[in-house]
Amino acid sequence: MEIRLVKKEELGLLQQFLNDYWKKDHILATNKALLDYQHFNGYGYNFVVGIENGKIYTALGFVPTQQYDPEIKPLDIWLCIWCKTPDCPKGLGTKLLDFLEEGLRPRTIGAVGINDTIEQLYLKRGWVSGVANHYYLPFVDFLARWEETEEMERVHEAYVPEQIPAKSAIYVNTRYLLHPFYQYTLYSIRGCYFVVRKINNGKASILRIVDIYGELPENIQYAFNRLLYIQNAQYIDCVNYGIPKESFLRMGMLEKPDNLIIPNWTEPWVMEHKPVKFAYKPSTVERVCGEECWTINRYRIFKADADQDRNSIL
Repeated sequence: MEIRLVKKEELGLLQQFLNDYWKKDHILATNKALLDYQHFNGYGYNFVVGIENGKIYTALGFVPTQQYDPEIKPLDIWLCIWCKTPDCPKGLGTKLLDFLEEGLRPRTIGAVGINDTIEQLYLKRGWVSGVANHYYLPFVDFLARWEETEEMERVHEAYVPEQIPAKSAIYVNTRYLLHPFYQYTLYSIRGCYFVVRKINNGKASILRIVDIYGELPENIQYAFNRLLYIQNAQYIDCVNYGIPKESFLRMGMLEKPDNLIIPNWTEPWVMEHKPVKFAYKPSTVERVCGEECWTINRYRIFKADADQDRNSIL
């Protein structure tokens, strides 16, 4: 049994495997353009497989931050699809993760949208796990109003401070502004940058903040409400881990209560709230500004990380 990355000429084999053992007619099994955008590395695909005699027994997809900017350092990666055949040898799946850890030696490895079973596997490896926070702000109509302040400015480049996982202005451009299918818009206010995607279910629209760069500004409810009015959207929301809850509340957003249903899945639109569980392997200790600190205190997760904000249907 050979454990390695998928070769360029094995595209058809990989897509057939995903169709047969992950989900029939899955978007990555049917759309080469999206698969290339997310996983093609120039010489092959960012899928580790256990393969023998031309048969894939198990596969683990991943997205390095370098996928969208090759100059980003150090290496941080996100895990995606992980599946196997019914006759896959026991223990082979975990060897794929060993291959990534030992072969690529990334600073961090993260996974978003995991289930309880896979969470336990990560916890046994000493990873951190949890549930991302969900914030929102509904549109306020003309029967009430926020005190007028400045508005969001649409921009075409972001200043990206040092963070974990590592990102850059080129990352923002490639991952969002040049996306082959989704339309993202970059907004700025008081030195903070928001990546926003408008979602329409045929009856109404929402705005979803899928990534943020910079320190969250305080009391920008008017700016959000003005944006909702211009875009004719009902609410704006954001899923996050790593930024203190108080920062979102001071910005003007509300924490989603348990009895409020804000759909996470919109292709198709599923009127249920399924909390976004995550896990990640932090690095050991790194030096920042001359002081030692644990990566665990600086790691950030947003809705567009890993493969969470990608097309499910086209």
